[in-house]
Amino acid sequence: MYDVSNRTLIFLIAIAIFFMLFGTVTVLNKLGVDTFSPLTGAAPFQNAQVNVRVAATTSIVLNHAGNVSFGNGSAFGGVSLSTASGFNNPNTFNDPTTAGASDFAIENDGNVDVNLTVNGSAAANFITTGTSPLYNFSGQNHSVAGDNGCFNVSAAATTYTNGKVNSSQIPFGVGAANHSICSNLTFVDVNDTVNVTIRLFLPTDTEPGNYTDTRIFFMAVQV
Repeated sequence: MYDVSNRTLIFLIAIAIFFMLFGTVTVLNKLGVDTFSPLTGAAPFQNAQVNVRVAATTSIVLNHAGNVSFGNGSAFGGVSLSTASGFNNPNTFNDPTTAGASDFAIENDGNVDVNLTVNGSAAANFITTGTSPLYNFSGQNHSVAGDNGCFNVSAAATTYTNGKVNSSQIPFGVGAANHSICSNLTFVDVNDTVNVTIRLFLPTDTEPGNYTDTRIFFMAVQV
């Protein structure tokens, strides 16, 4: 009986290990396991995202419930009335310092910039008596800094004949259906409010009665 040397034993063990590993790899490949990729503890990368959408909201708010009241007074001699700050309305009519007789203040309380327009009845459809009544408006930023297109309205300018008012005005019910007050009124900042001054001229022959314009409206469109 021959003695097997240590070198021969090592060779035979290596051959056995090789065939064992070869058989294992062959079986794993048939099972769809990629035995040649490096093994790691990390899963394959997956892309993910988080999404949120803020809806656009167009909204405006009017001060004193959207009502201007000049109160009662006499039209004798022809009377100019205004909601402008510092203007003194004569003959017992309410001054702008009176609650509800000041400018309209329209605030953009939405979350988008808007083009603000206004319209109302023609003077003759509002003040239905008297000779040549006037019914105008002018717009001015509440803030001196202002926004684009929100300074004094300047188009079809008209002034009162008695010289008490000398700012640019636009008559209601004349020309464009909707007159632009502010082409880019911003939101949620110090300049998100614009003032609209109402100006009336009551001729001396205006008959006693209650005159109301229920057709004045403000409209905001996203820009």
